[in-house]
Amino acid sequence: MRAPADFAIPVDLLSDAAAPLAWANLGDWTATQDYSQACRQLALRVGAAAALQPQDRVLDLACGEGASLRLWPEAFGVTRVTGLEYQARCVERIRRHAPAALETIVQGRFDEWPAPAALRAQVFDAVVCVDAAYHARSLAAFAGFAAALLRPQGRFAFTTLLEDAPRPDRVSPQRLVMVRAGIPAASVLTATELQAALAQQGFSDISLQLLDAEVLQGFADFVSRRAAELPWRRKLGAGWLKIQATAWLCRQVYRSGSLHYSLVSATRRCQEPVLVGSPVSGQSG
Repeated sequence: MRAPADFAIPVDLLSDAAAPLAWANLGDWTATQDYSQACRQLALRVGAAAALQPQDRVLDLACGEGASLRLWPEAFGVTRVTGLEYQARCVERIRRHAPAALETIVQGRFDEWPAPAALRAQVFDAVVCVDAAYHARSLAAFAGFAAALLRPQGRFAFTTLLEDAPRPDRVSPQRLVMVRAGIPAASVLTATELQAALAQQGFSDISLQLLDAEVLQGFADFVSRRAAELPWRRKLGAGWLKIQATAWLCRQVYRSGSLHYSLVSATRRCQEPVLVGSPVSGQSG
């Protein structure tokens, strides 16, 4: 199992905007070159796909540095938000700067059942996840976790990577970078496999929207610009290397068409989900 520190993102290298609750995702770079605005735009797409309403109880999976917890009330009028985050430092920061709509912030993973006790007694109208699902041990475990916490007819929206076609070659440079970035093979599916995994977990009305240019190319181009802005001393550490590797992967897969960045939405049917307490067959991580 990866340690929480493995998911840390050096947000100070991505944006000069200081905020108690920061943004940390690949961003939607439509009509913007500003990192925080791009991150906000990607989160807005997820919220819209989940059709968030003021009366909803919303669960934000892998809420990271916490900026999305402020967005759901500001943009959609939501008054009851719960966050789940694996990194203890992020959880503590969110607790210190908790938005008014935040009911609770919980530390834990989003791909293991049972869920933390603070979540198991709750039922949510919508579950959202911005730019983190591909770090799950498997998409099946991730979807099962969300389904178990959603009411019947509850909405689920997230972004993830999709494979163009099943690839027997798992030793390509792109695959090695993905493994180094903590992206398990079982969390990167084809569109057909993803739809089947969601259906097995009790979801219907599944919709996929590709955002390759907006996200993959957009982030890669941003990192190139950011490299020219930062003084060389700030680019010496492992944090900048991690950002560069991510940008390289985004550019390579965008050019090759081997992977796609997708916005996914679905509705939970009345049937019970298949709860996953440990990695399912074929998982890696």
